[in-house]
Amino acid sequence: ETVKAFAFCGYDWLEKITLPEGLKTIDYSAFNGCSNLKTIKIPDSVGYIGYRVFDGCNYIKTLTLMSPEPPTIGNYAFSNYAATLRVPAQSVSLYKEHEGWKKFEKIEAIEDQLYLTIRQADANALRLAVNVGQTYSFDILPDDKWLVHSVTFNGEDVTQQMVDGSYTTPALTTNSTLIVVFEDKEDGIQSPQNSNVRVYGESDGTICINNLADGEMVCVYDTNGRMVRQETASSEQMRIKLDNHGVYIVKAGVKTLKLNL
Repeated sequence: ETVKAFAFCGYDWLEKITLPEGLKTIDYSAFNGCSNLKTIKIPDSVGYIGYRVFDGCNYIKTLTLMSPEPPTIGNYAFSNYAATLRVPAQSVSLYKEHEGWKKFEKIEAIEDQLYLTIRQADANALRLAVNVGQTYSFDILPDDKWLVHSVTFNGEDVTQQMVDGSYTTPALTTNSTLIVVFEDKEDGIQSPQNSNVRVYGESDGTICINNLADGEMVCVYDTNGRMVRQETASSEQMRIKLDNHGVYIVKAGVKTLKLNL
């Protein structure tokens, strides 16, 4: 959690530093005298940058800070304030007003704003502006009739990564999509020998169904109860590409599922 004092002091071969997510503190003089250092990226988890950490790093060109809140900064942490300081777009004014960070001559927003799209049934999709390199957590709370069936993040099944009904994304580096599929709770009660069918949503409007039995019927309905697709399984996996985004009910095996594509 800490880069210790003098850890890289005088490493004049260092030109670029990207510090890891989860780091909290950079102790005094940790990178003091890294005379060829040009690019630094500090994750949003860092809350303290100590005394003379980057003193003597006179050729820094770009310093990127991922934290929306300006970290606490020690005296003489930098000796080169001509470098460009890049921060989250919504935080530019905070850094410009901060006693320690306003010394930088150029403070600008991180380029290439990212977006996280959230698709869950019974709601319009949410498109959130997010910060590069930051993680986001969501509590997924189905109503009494439904259970969480699957959660996919950028097409990957992350259901098992949920903790107490909450999912936390990895650090975001590209536009991303989170899709939640819900399962009718009554199906499991009515059919103790419930099938192993698994249904996932994909960001391009595709429904992916796994573990189907040969000849098993899959039906897709819109919210008005109109059947929009009916397919018969010829293998364990089926992919159904729908033309329009929206909320759909999928009946596969003995399961009834709901998703927003």
